[in-house]
This record gives sequence, structure tokens and C-alpha cells, in this order.
Amino acid sequence: MSDKWYYTKGNQRLGPVTEEEIRRLATGGQLQATDFVWKKGMGQWAKANTIEGLLPSAARSPRPDREGCRWRCSARRPPRS
Repeated sequence: MSDKWYYTKGNQRLGPVTEEEIRRLATGGQLQATDFVWKKGMGQWAKANTIEGLLPSAARSPRPDREGCRWRCSARRPPRS
């Protein structure tokens, strides 16, 4: 049996829907990156863009490379006097 998903649109909680349906909503644009989703086994509701493979890749927000960011950010700062 497939997992049942719940999701939010505005202030409204919707579901349950099948995994196939939640993916169809994501692909069709009805489920946005900032909408929250939840299914049994998840500790808490999460933004759709944090669920690996749920949204089309263009809709997911990239995860920053923290080490690279520190290096790039510090390289842009003027040297201390």
C-alpha cells in the first residue's frame, strides 16, 4: 500500500492523497516549493522543496555548500588592516 500524503495550500490542510497524486500535483505546479507536506513516519511537516525527488528539479532550492560559502564569502571581504 502506498503512503498517504497531506499538504497545505495557504492555510488549508489537504489530503490524504497517494504518492502518485502528490507527485502529479508537484509536476503540474499545484504543489509549490513553499507548500508544506507530511506523511506518516515524518517527524514534522516539511516544505515540499526539502523532500528529495518530490518536485521537479527546477523548483527545488539548492542546498548551499557551507564550506564553499565560507570560503567565497571570506574571499570577498577586504583584508583587515
